[in-house]
This record gives sequence, structure tokens and C-alpha cells, in this order.
Amino acid sequence: MPSRPALSFLLLCAACGAPPRDAEPRETAEVRPEPPAPAPWTETFMAPATLVAEEVRIEGPPGLIEHVAVAQDPDNISYVSRAVPQGLLQEWTVKPSGSDEPIRGRLDALDIAVTRRLVVLERPGPVPLVVEARGEVWWRRESDGREQRGPSLRLVGDRPR
Repeated sequence: MPSRPALSFLLLCAACGAPPRDAEPRETAEVRPEPPAPAPWTETFMAPATLVAEEVRIEGPPGLIEHVAVAQDPDNISYVSRAVPQGLLQEWTVKPSGSDEPIRGRLDALDIAVTRRLVVLERPGPVPLVVEARGEVWWRRESDGREQRGPSLRLVGDRPR
């Protein structure tokens, strides 16, 4: 059995270390880090336009996926997403047994309709935003009616500001 002074010391230490029983727990301030500022983004595709083609490939810098939306139809379109040495690759392909409905997507304000395959590659570094279309391509900018047709088309986003 510990001596009386040792017992008193142990009780004193225990009392100092424990909060009083009737004390309410202190509220701790929750520290949330500020979300990162959005990366600068090109304004090239902010004006409404339409692109129709058999195949479209979109490549761009980090953040690209946040600017792309694609309608999902598992009955008519197959979808694959995978990491590749060049970055994150997403691919939509019209199934052979699918309907004649195209893959419908959007890059900012650019409406896209693809009859065969749409590929989106988000690359890990500071690369330009490029849209390449092939096979009976038709592109039209709504603001001025400018239009292009041909077997291929390459659109490059201006440097972000």
C-alpha cells in the first residue's frame, strides 16, 4: 500500500488531469481548409456552338472533366474510364446494336453530337484544350452563324486568363 503522501500526490495528479464532472465539453472550432481556387480556364468554348461528327476527341489540362458533361444511355452507349500514362481517359462508344441516337455531350457551351465515339482525356500538366473531330464534321457558332463542314476539324482553346 502506498504511503499517505504518495497517495495524496496520486489523487492530486488525477484531479488535475481530469475535467470536473459537471463541466460541459468545450466546443472545438472546426478548421476547414479553403477550397482551392479554380484553375484559369479558356473562354474559347463559352460561346454557344454546335459540333456534329462521327468521332470527337477532347484533350485538356486538369479540370477538363469538370467542364464536360455526357448523357449516359447504357442500352445504346458503352462507357469506359481508366487511367492511362497520358492521364484519365473516358470513352463513350455507340453500341453496334444500339439505336441511331448519337452520343450527346457538352464542353462548356459547345453542344456535341457524336455518331460513333467520344473520347475525353484529362492530362496531368499544363496542356492546351484541343477538340478534334473527324468524319462528316459540321460546326456552327450561334453568335454569328459562322459554320464549317469537312472531313475533320481541330479547335484549340485560347490560353486561360
